[in-house]
Amino acid sequence: MGEAVKYWLFFLLAFVITALAGESRAQELPREWHGTWAGELKIWSPTKPLQKIPMTIVVVPLDAGKVQWRMVYDPDGKKLVKDYVLKPAPGGKLVMDEKNGIELPGRLLDDTLYFQFKVDNTLLDTRYRLSGETLTMELTTCDPNKTKPTGPSQAKVSVLDLGSMQKAVLRKISSP
Repeated sequence: MGEAVKYWLFFLLAFVITALAGESRAQELPREWHGTWAGELKIWSPTKPLQKIPMTIVVVPLDAGKVQWRMVYDPDGKKLVKDYVLKPAPGGKLVMDEKNGIELPGRLLDDTLYFQFKVDNTLLDTRYRLSGETLTMELTTCDPNKTKPTGPSQAKVSVLDLGSMQKAVLRKISSP
């Protein structure tokens, strides 16, 4: 076996071992995410006028790679607090524990935390994107039972109609 072949086999083996080790490791939320983030949540819906609600997300480190993830909404001076725990999970995932038996698996890829889940007949796609001192949250919904086929018949492509969208651009106001 030539030297070039040995080199590439070694490189391939090292790559596979590194990839497999990364998949089994639990992922923690980087420290840059920790702090208090505040701004305005905008809610678009096809049947209601645009809503604007003050919103705060507080991310505080706990133990064993877990963080408290507190979301505070303040519509009309009536505070609504949602306390969650974001915890590392095998396979490079993070799990949002709603502390009521509901756990949502997600992934942190690059600078964005992704969660996709279904509640009754509504699909939700939630993304939290960190860019410097700005945390942007986007949540979209759609009804998976209302699809429309498109394209050639062999492609089997169906489109989903956007139901609603929420977006908050939050600025870091303090660090832990």
